[in-house]
Amino acid sequence: MKDIERVVEKHLSRQRNTFVGGKPLRRERWDRELTADLFKAGLGDRATCEVRASLVNDETDKMLAQQDPDLAAVFGDERASAIAREVT
Repeated sequence: MKDIERVVEKHLSRQRNTFVGGKPLRRERWDRELTADLFKAGLGDRATCEVRASLVNDETDKMLAQQDPDLAAVFGDERASAIAREVT
């Protein structure tokens, strides 16, 4: 699970940097990157990883759509740990 948690932490960190830098979070890119990372970490076949990546990024989109989102809650280590527990 630590490998998956590390993958998710890095993913959220890259997203945070993009978001804070004022660039849009392009879903196609983030779904593709997280799918590849989860697949490399051995989470399952590519189709399974695609579904899981999409669910993670759906939730990120919902959290960021809220007025004045809590960036620590969206991109932080607690969320990364929770996601790792959910997907394994």
